[in-house]
Amino acid sequence: MRCPLRAAAPRRTRASLVVLGLSLLGGGCARERPAAAPSVPVVREAWARPAAAGADGALYFTLANPGGDTLVVVGARSDVATAASLHASMQMGTGAAAMVHMTPLARVAVPPGDSVVFAPLGRHAMLERLRRALGVGDSVPFALAVTWGGRADTLRARAVVRPF
Repeated sequence: MRCPLRAAAPRRTRASLVVLGLSLLGGGCARERPAAAPSVPVVREAWARPAAAGADGALYFTLANPGGDTLVVVGARSDVATAASLHASMQMGTGAAAMVHMTPLARVAVPPGDSVVFAPLGRHAMLERLRRALGVGDSVPFALAVTWGGRADTLRARAVVRPF
């Protein structure tokens, strides 16, 4: 037995139903918008250097800001250290006379659509008075206190300890 509604439906209606069905399945939508790029800041390639318990350590990473507002890092913390802070290291001089000078940073700004690299002899998060030794292969949880888009937030990440 044939379905009376199906037999009575005009061709135009059947074609419309096919197009509607394909659209609902995602196969025929010509007006689909591409997925929006995430606008949430991202910590990438985080690593720490090995260090003894009680000593100071350092975290290095790239902080990407894909959003439309300036991202400002205003602090750091980690459960593996008594305290953490932002610093910049600069090498002065060359050869045997070279000296590394370290300066505390109150804040680090990351412009919209840009990244800032925290690397040896540059910006880094200092882990002060480590509660435990950091050995190669260990995972170090840390958090960055940030402001962006008119709000305070916390970015959580993990760094892998690797040779310096």
